[in-house]
Amino acid sequence: PPNDPAGNSPVYDVSVTLSWEAGTPDVNFFNIYFGEDANDVNNGTGGTFRGSQPIEHKSFGPIPVEFNTTYYWRVDEFNDAGILICKGNLWTFKIADNALIDNFESYSNTDALAAVWSFTGSAAIALETGIVHNGGKSMKIGCSSGTGEVSRPIFSSGWAASAKALSFWYKGDANAAELYVKLESHNGGQTGTLESGYAVNEAGDSVDLKSTGWHQMNFDLKNFGIDLGNVTKLIIGIVPETQTSLQVYLDDIRLYPTRVLGQMSLDFNGDNCIDFRDYAIFAAHWLDTNMYP
Repeated sequence: PPNDPAGNSPVYDVSVTLSWEAGTPDVNFFNIYFGEDANDVNNGTGGTFRGSQPIEHKSFGPIPVEFNTTYYWRVDEFNDAGILICKGNLWTFKIADNALIDNFESYSNTDALAAVWSFTGSAAIALETGIVHNGGKSMKIGCSSGTGEVSRPIFSSGWAASAKALSFWYKGDANAAELYVKLESHNGGQTGTLESGYAVNEAGDSVDLKSTGWHQMNFDLKNFGIDLGNVTKLIIGIVPETQTSLQVYLDDIRLYPTRVLGQMSLDFNGDNCIDFRDYAIFAAHWLDTNMYP
């Protein structure tokens, strides 16, 4: 991850791998320190010591991380006598409030897209630059007559630590009959499938698959019923009406912590959580006119 003290380039992931190069010629092994407190990491206290590695291993991870959290790390160098020869600098980065699976911005053309995304059944895919939800690119999926599936491997698989919701933006078609999402973990050892009825849109309502506007689809990860600590594949299936063709679009596939969709009428302080702080506001103003929406 980058050294970013100001958090201007947050990391959009659920796990990180640290990497470095040796700074002195006589290094025999490294000590790695990692944590959320800068002083502890700098002093090697508070449980921040993560272990030692020989000179051949200049990376450490993957390490599960939490959303909206700043982390610090450093690497010390020791010689073959176990003597510290260089105390490492303190590095830092911030994890964003979501983890990016794919927003399609990194692909130069459809061939590059198809090198990552596979498609089966009646599905065909193309990189779209004219119809997008965010940024400059999306993925167009066409189905000619029957069910089609698109899939991609998942490399940052430690979703269990912080991710609670799988989310993507969808632009539908009048001939769409169903959409389902399938997650595989342990390289297909476990599989969980949810149909569109398990999803809610950006307002917390059910998703209209036939709508030609962009709508968010949010799935509760726990409903997939698989080991979220080792997710290895994402599959999205599109089912058209009988003997019809369609074109739908996907964009901004991400993981989030618990999602708050629509309006929470009792969340008086606007922190997306109903707790004693809201009770205190209500108790102080319960006789006020229009207090309760």
